[in-house]
Amino acid sequence: MLYGRMVGTEIAAGEIVSIDTSKAEALPGVKAVWTADSRIVRFAGQDVAAVAAVSPEVAMDAARLVKVTYKERPFTHELRAAMKDDAPLVYDLDRSPVGRDVPRRGNVASPTGGQAGRGDVEKGFAEAEVVHEGTYYCAVHTHSCLETHGVVASWEGDQLTVYASTQGIFAVRRASPRLSASTAGTCG
Repeated sequence: MLYGRMVGTEIAAGEIVSIDTSKAEALPGVKAVWTADSRIVRFAGQDVAAVAAVSPEVAMDAARLVKVTYKERPFTHELRAAMKDDAPLVYDLDRSPVGRDVPRRGNVASPTGGQAGRGDVEKGFAEAEVVHEGTYYCAVHTHSCLETHGVVASWEGDQLTVYASTQGIFAVRRASPRLSASTAGTCG
């Protein structure tokens, strides 16, 4: 069995100038080292490299040996500041996950470009008997799984069986472009 360890970014936004994995690769017990294809950093802790080793301790030591050089860029971590027109962009237009056909104003992308598509807000306020203004926030909500997250993969001949802690077994299979439906084996 091999144990993996991810290497996350130490900056919140920028560009990866170089990744030196030579010391990690030379560490006895390291079987593989992976680096991300993308050189753009969009959030602190983003995975940029990973190591696979014969023990969790060797994997942790190898991960510490991966050296990443960054060119930092401006960023904001506050939602309202990130929505301003002049905020540092998380995605430039060429790399936007929403595509070029969706209107954008800064980091806000919507079919209306961040503008309401109906009604006149100012007119509505002027005609209202009572106006109440406030800013309300709701914390991020997520499900709370009781199990730890992990994946175990087992090769037997040309059959790969993946045991994944997930509700989306087919998404796990699709996550790797190197695994076709014929070689993906069982996900569960």
